[in-house]
Amino acid sequence: MASSTDVDRERPAPRPHAAARLPRWLTRLALGLFATAVIYGIWPYAMLWRLNQVVVAADETQLAKLVDLDAIRTEIAHALDKDRINPIGPLSDPFIGWLEDGLRDHGVAVLDERVTLSWVQTQLATQISTEQGLWSSIDWAFFEGPAHLRVRLVRPGMPPMTFRLSRVGAGWRITMLFF
Repeated sequence: MASSTDVDRERPAPRPHAAARLPRWLTRLALGLFATAVIYGIWPYAMLWRLNQVVVAADETQLAKLVDLDAIRTEIAHALDKDRINPIGPLSDPFIGWLEDGLRDHGVAVLDERVTLSWVQTQLATQISTEQGLWSSIDWAFFEGPAHLRVRLVRPGMPPMTFRLSRVGAGWRITMLFF
């Protein structure tokens, strides 16, 4: 005669109700979307790592692939236009002074003359304080929507610098920089 424990072992485990289980294709789709979101969220931070290497190496050829100078110039011009809402935010006194001196001497064309790849390299390089490069100066880096990551660099004794990475085509590029 079978004991009650033998009977329990012979009974199959109860199956969840069919409606409670998701179809396999839906589970795979959800996992695929989750993996895509995680990879997309990490992607601009990987670009920051690459940017750090390029700035530390002072490689302007590689930096040119990571910077959109026209977009930076446009953002600065918009910040100077008092009739528009400033997307950059408050600018530091040294930055305003630098722009005012150039505008007074050269007019609006100063942006083409002063906002160059060398200027971007110099601005980023001034934020390097340790052998870790820019990483040690990052105060915060947050998404401003699905296609923009704003990064703030802070180094003691220097005005904070902020730049924005924007998804351009199949990569991320610096499209705004100010201090």
